[in-house]
Amino acid sequence: MRIISGFLKGRRLRTPKTDSVRPTEDRVKEALFNILGSSVMDARVLDLFAGSGSIGLEFFSRGAAYVHFHDKHPQSLACIRQNLEDLKIVGSTSVTKGDFRSCIRRLGSAGECFDFIFIDPPYGQGIAEEAVQLIWEADLLCEGGRIVIETGLDWTLGPCGYLQLDERRYGSTMLRFFGKEASDDSNLPG
Repeated sequence: MRIISGFLKGRRLRTPKTDSVRPTEDRVKEALFNILGSSVMDARVLDLFAGSGSIGLEFFSRGAAYVHFHDKHPQSLACIRQNLEDLKIVGSTSVTKGDFRSCIRRLGSAGECFDFIFIDPPYGQGIAEEAVQLIWEADLLCEGGRIVIETGLDWTLGPCGYLQLDERRYGSTMLRFFGKEASDDSNLPG
């Protein structure tokens, strides 16, 4: 696995040695960042269920101002920290461990707000749906911000307060984009 673009382009990333992590394929990652384009510049990002941290690191490489990585698995957290050390990224990031519910509530209580929230939980367990509802309740998404959820094909999100703005299919993977409202100045070009 590697960083696709930005100032860290081509740098290799470590991945956890566990079956609990399903890394985002390079072609899906590349498509995601082609869709987001320059809107990631100076963004604040939450990489929930971060795994190796590859999505958050890609945001950072492309100009995000701050990335918060969160995961509950010790192997993932060790991998994220090692990737940050290997890439010599100091500051402008934070890494937390624990249940996603407590992470969302803690960030909300602290008044945090993110321009992009990337969610890639285990498929088919209702976790993404719960995370989106908690994000809504904690008011973690900045005005004009976007939630990007990586899912399987058969996933749907019930009423939650956010509008689905777009979805794209890449084989058996879907990227779904949500925001508070659809507008002409959407962060989703084309």
